[in-house]
Amino acid sequence: MTAMTRSRTASRARSHVGRILTMLAAALGLLACGVNLQPGGASSGCLGTRCPPPSRSAAAAHVFKAQRFSFEYFDPWQIDSQDARGAVVFAGTRYGDLTVQLTSTDVRAGTSAQALLSRAVSNLDTSQLSGLRDEGPIYGASVGYVAGAGESYSAVSDQPNAPSVPVFIEIMATVQGGTGIIFLASSTLNPDQPDPGDPRQVPGGEYDRMVNSVVWL
Repeated sequence: MTAMTRSRTASRARSHVGRILTMLAAALGLLACGVNLQPGGASSGCLGTRCPPPSRSAAAAHVFKAQRFSFEYFDPWQIDSQDARGAVVFAGTRYGDLTVQLTSTDVRAGTSAQALLSRAVSNLDTSQLSGLRDEGPIYGASVGYVAGAGESYSAVSDQPNAPSVPVFIEIMATVQGGTGIIFLASSTLNPDQPDPGDPRQVPGGEYDRMVNSVVWL
């Protein structure tokens, strides 16, 4: 695969991830009207090149503050979109973009983390995903050290006029008082040897750092 082809594939994969996040946010009513979660072009980061997986920068952390929580992220992660309830951050790899969404929502008294997770999963946009497979629970799921519930999924992104791309999706939900926080990560995998256990494809350490840095406000 040439660098140009790889870049186009990554761009389309990122756009599809954006559609997944947009549908989820709209269905849950998590983001304010008019906020567009569709990622922009593929000219930023390392897209289309043989980049290493994202690694924690030696520079100081960036802090994003929403109404109900804040979290930290390090370069090369960048804010793609944001509003008062949360943000989407992304980082480029040789296989495509890694995209993380952290967002809050109001919940009724007595709502469990599992119920919020089920709501998020049921509202995923799977219109361009085939072979969606439940890969099992995320044990020890938590956001900001508040215990919750989590589930992981694998699928293939079927994109018009482009090669199909394997993706790995992780969703966690937590509830504290009248606030719920949802974490959603979508990773574009190596099309030749998709392996969610490979940290070069799914950087669990990076995801953990963001999730563990959440401070409930």
